Amino acid sequence: LYLKQFLRALGLPTIALVAFTSAFAAPTNIFFTQFEPVEGYTTASNLVGQAGWLGYGSGGNGIVTNFIVGQGQQAYIGYSAPGAGGDQLVAWQPLNFSPLAASQPIVKFSVLMSIVDSTTENFDNFRWSVYNTQVDRLFSLDFDNYYTNVNYLLDGTNGLVATGVSFAPGSNYALLVSMNFAANRWSATLNDALLATNQLITT
Repeated sequence: LYLKQFLRALGLPTIALVAFTSAFAAPTNIFFTQFEPVEGYTTASNLVGQAGWLGYGSGGNGIVTNFIVGQGQQAYIGYSAPGAGGDQLVAWQPLNFSPLAASQPIVKFSVLMSIVDSTTENFDNFRWSVYNTQVDRLFSLDFDNYYTNVNYLLDGTNGLVATGVSFAPGSNYALLVSMNFAANRWSATLNDALLATNQLITT
């Protein structure tokens, strides 16, 4: 899974988390990165441990150059399997932001991503998950690299919900997740395809 910038003309960088007081208000950047050297990222180290990124589990992760052509450096997870007895790697950037307390209930997450196909018989699932500050998982978007489909998972449930959207390994996709914490609802698109709409942030 490679991550990099999209919508450069709109000023939404690599991984961007932006908050709004309303749908039409000026945005406030909560977090963004382009994984570039000027931000303190290097290809000589794992992503976990750089620039505040934390991790759980084991497996390949780091910074590469030009895997998404023309986009400088990208972060990745995967490539090498977790260590003995492991089955996952989770990487995250901790944030201390309360949308409702800040009177900015609308939060948007954006990223350019690409999932590279497996060269073995071992296929993975890649997930984007949203957690609160109590480390409760609220919801996830799941990219199944065997079936190449996208699903979502709500909190308090174990069942994946099919979105009806597929992806092509090796292609670049702009993922946008919009969350309205005042209404307790979220929606997501992958390029122009609707993944979910008006779903509960927490059940």
